[in-house]
Amino acid sequence: MPLTARRLILVFCFMTLPSAVVAGERCDPIDGLAERIAPGRIFLLGELHGTEQSPAFAASVACVVAERGDDLVVGLELVSDAQKMVDRYLDSPGEPADRAALLRHDIWTRDYQDGRNSLAMVELIERVRRLTHGGHAASILFFDGAGARGQGREAAMAGAIAASANKHPEAVHVILTGNRHSRTATGNRYDPNYEPMGYLLGQRVPGDRIVALDVAHEGGSAWVCAPECGVVSLAERHGGDRWSIEIDDATRPSGHLGWYRVGTLSASAPAVGDHEVPEASPLPAESAVAPKKKRTTEPVDSSEVVKLQGSWQAYQNGLKSWTIEFDGLNFHANVSADDWYKGKIYVRPDDDLSEIDFLILDCVCGYKGESSDGIYRWVGDTMTLGTPMPSGPRPTFFNEQRGEVVSLRRIAD
Repeated sequence: MPLTARRLILVFCFMTLPSAVVAGERCDPIDGLAERIAPGRIFLLGELHGTEQSPAFAASVACVVAERGDDLVVGLELVSDAQKMVDRYLDSPGEPADRAALLRHDIWTRDYQDGRNSLAMVELIERVRRLTHGGHAASILFFDGAGARGQGREAAMAGAIAASANKHPEAVHVILTGNRHSRTATGNRYDPNYEPMGYLLGQRVPGDRIVALDVAHEGGSAWVCAPECGVVSLAERHGGDRWSIEIDDATRPSGHLGWYRVGTLSASAPAVGDHEVPEASPLPAESAVAPKKKRTTEPVDSSEVVKLQGSWQAYQNGLKSWTIEFDGLNFHANVSADDWYKGKIYVRPDDDLSEIDFLILDCVCGYKGESSDGIYRWVGDTMTLGTPMPSGPRPTFFNEQRGEVVSLRRIAD
């Protein structure tokens, strides 16, 4: 059913429903948003899964769009198999029984509950439901492909969003997705030819419709699975005032046009189940899921640093991806001509889980001052690294399925 037709039906419903159900939404103001809204615009909001703030920000954007009278589609990184379930909830009066029916679906009850299945996501869905019952033409799109992995998953997600954008060319799409998927430039740390969802979407719809933004925050906490699930502390990332958008002329390897700023982060636990989430934010480092070892200013064993000296080729999935050079405690990683990182390393060998931190002091990126805290092991003369995104939780095992494992092989002199 076209969104405009649905709006007429909902306006009729508005006349018959109790006033408490259809009371107008008060939109939180977002600095820098109004001038970016236009019919057909697609906002890609890259997030760190498992916080209250990014879903709340998406809800605020949706509210402003609806208040302007534009048709609205909110896209969530949840499996498309559950689309009928969320459509039924949007059409419901939102009674406790309706919410219980929503939460019985497998996406909320499965064993693996990452930040996409959070209470904050449910509250975002509820916010859209209230908009629809207030007479606004609003819907939700679940765009994650069931069973797809890697590059195939990126393509499936891009295809689902493009299909919606082409079906509703005048609607404003507000897409909340992981900030790896919202990238509009090819390549990542492991594969220079990787094509993220945002890039593939730009091949299917006119690029000037897309506004891709990465999240900026003042640190805090998030619900993360790495692989154990729980609350982790996060360092500040570009900071800034809460509820604002900043678009600048900077060229970023990610292709993001700028930032949406959400202030201090607080973790949002899964919507179903009894999960303890500490109120304090940001959390002390010792509350993180990652191994609880404090960083030292010097390596525990200088012989490990000696073994690293020189130039190395990085391989991911057996393919060359980038080079890195170690000079004392300094490193210089070259992904491409416009994607490089310089900084310091800190090494702590251990019989159980050896740790290596890459503190980024300079780069063509948004990660200055952040650290990628990884794990490593030696197999002969090859070092295998398990490396998360900067400020992410330290891995507790080598997770090949998530593409976070890299082998370093020495480049012959």
